[in-house]
Amino acid sequence: MLPGPWLYYIILFYFVKGFLRFITNFFELYNHPVQSGRKKVQ
Repeated sequence: MLPGPWLYYIILFYFVKGFLRFITNFFELYNHPVQSGRKKVQ
């Protein structure tokens, strides 16, 4: 018996959630030196 569609929705939900969290963390780290006034070059 194949799993119901809800399984794929849950996997997709967590995938999108983790991806958006990664993007937000990336932009926060990227914009933090600019907002704080420190021109830090990595």
